[in-house]
Amino acid sequence: MPHNDILQISGGEACAGQCFPAARTLTSASFTDSGNAIIVSLSARAERLNRPCSEVFDANTSTVLGSNSGCKVEAEVSLDALFSV
Repeated sequence: MPHNDILQISGGEACAGQCFPAARTLTSASFTDSGNAIIVSLSARAERLNRPCSEVFDANTSTVLGSNSGCKVEAEVSLDALFSV
């Protein structure tokens, strides 16, 4: 396995390389000062990403966020959702 593979694991599994738990939960969420984004804290590390929110959230949540909303994980334990208004 190449050294840069990212594995999804369940509790108690062993893994080699960069490992992330298969399940994460939301621990907190807050609006930014400007009000155009929500910062969501996660219970465990997540793979960095920069995608449309429709690829991250269910259809109802994506509709509320807007069709052009973008989601990114930068700090590995938080997800930033930028609204399209």
